[in-house]
This record gives sequence, C-alpha cells and structure tokens, in this order.
Amino acid sequence: PGNFELDFVLRYISKLPQPPIPDYFTFDTRLAWKFKSWAELSIVGQNLWENRHMEFAQTQIPRSIYGKVACRF
Repeated sequence: PGNFELDFVLRYISKLPQPPIPDYFTFDTRLAWKFKSWAELSIVGQNLWENRHMEFAQTQIPRSIYGKVACRF
C-alpha cells in the first residue's frame, strides 16, 4: 500500500570442512518507496543477525545498512 515494498531474505549456510568455516544464519531486509514508475528510494540492511560472520578463508563479512536512490528512464 502507498507504493511501499518490504522484502526479507533469510538464509542458513552449513559449516564447511575446508577451509573450516562455521555454519551461520542471517537475513537481509529492504524497505522501498516507489514514486510513480520512474523513481525509488530504499533502505537496505544486510547480514542483520550478527555483527559479522565468517566466509571463505578468514574473511569476515560485516553487518551493513545503506540507502539507495534509483531513477529509471
């Protein structure tokens, strides 16, 4: 309603043996407002379950929040 969109993405990744990466659960969300058919304002949160989680060999992926402005022609 009101040209708003709310999206959720939930995911679970099981542990990996090599390199040893523990399992984790996380989710992303997006709240967007579409103006007519050509503009969109949104705020997105990624990896919101914990402050960070391990991916690949010793790479920490942090929680992040960002805004987006999109125009379509």
